[in-house]
Amino acid sequence: MGAGARADPTRIRVADLRESSNDPLSRSVRYRLKKEHGIEGGIPVVFSLEKPKAKLLPFQASKEEETPSDYQIVPGFRVRIIPVLGTIPAIFGQVMASYVVTQLAGLDFQTEPVVNLDLDHYRILHQRLIEHEELMYGTAEQVLMLKR
Repeated sequence: MGAGARADPTRIRVADLRESSNDPLSRSVRYRLKKEHGIEGGIPVVFSLEKPKAKLLPFQASKEEETPSDYQIVPGFRVRIIPVLGTIPAIFGQVMASYVVTQLAGLDFQTEPVVNLDLDHYRILHQRLIEHEELMYGTAEQVLMLKR
């Protein structure tokens, strides 16, 4: 999905569209596919687990009478840009090519699993840590939890 505002090639994954996270473009594509076509998944995508490090740059017209729609190639398509490190889109392309070639060859394409931990998962992990500390050391006083 979106390679903009990312710099870490080790965070690139291939997974089902519904597993993509930390990616505003993925979120938008998922929403439109579900709303307009009833598709919720089943589409392999390349995306980065890295959170974008920047947002869209503001539109700057060269003349006062210009509007963003004057620059649209496709109606409704965004005009503003997001900073991109040139190597990341190239790596996305290489990952896509590898995926396609392995699929055509009938080989299994194994990637690292996508792990999305929400607050409930962190609470469960924290509770297990407390139980482990109490079992091993008789107390869990050293296990700290910051209150927000």
